[in-house]
Amino acid sequence: MGGHIAVTVRFSDGKEWRNSCWTNIVPNGLFDAPFYDLKTSEEHVRAWTENIVKRRKEDKSGQLEELWGNHSKLSPGEYGIVVLDYQKDWYISANGYTSADRIFLQGSESYDIQKFSKLQEMGKIEGIYQYDRKLDKEVLVSKKVLTRCTELSKKIVAYNDAHESWNLYAPEFKDRPAFEWPRERYIARVKLPFKNVIESLEGVAPEAFKVIRGLFKLSKTELSDWNKWIKRN
Repeated sequence: MGGHIAVTVRFSDGKEWRNSCWTNIVPNGLFDAPFYDLKTSEEHVRAWTENIVKRRKEDKSGQLEELWGNHSKLSPGEYGIVVLDYQKDWYISANGYTSADRIFLQGSESYDIQKFSKLQEMGKIEGIYQYDRKLDKEVLVSKKVLTRCTELSKKIVAYNDAHESWNLYAPEFKDRPAFEWPRERYIARVKLPFKNVIESLEGVAPEAFKVIRGLFKLSKTELSDWNKWIKRN
């Protein structure tokens, strides 16, 4: 499954870029390691947008246009929206696909392991958590260090619901009070290079819309798109 996600960037010089791309290009390209460093973040994002434009122009088959959409609006695409405002120092994410402030780590996902290693060297990792299924009706979640899995003192609990999913309620993730976590998976929490942050996933659209309306001038079409998105979600 997949679809397109809208991305809007306002650079520190006031120039804006509004477009869309295929979902996995955001965590695996836009949110690459240089994005998290204040010294390189804006330059990295500018290069990323320029590469998107270049790839669209070079595509003669029309596949990218079909897959990535042509959503040149400041409103959610199929999977939502990511807004980076380097002028007002805002990171806003309202989408059902990715989050920039955490990396999900599994042994088979070599890209994420490499990204984690780079961010760890940069000092951008805030904490690492391992989630393991321990009992039939209860999960004891130990806060651990990824490299050696050294167990720390604090534990939190997640309960299995009727649908056999594991809903985690953790104070470390106040922006997402409940979410389904696969068995034996690591999560690395990452520092973002913005002072103001609104993070995904579900439920943040009204808050994101309110802030965006205060930061940007929206067209009637964009306002209509947002209202439809909020009602649908």
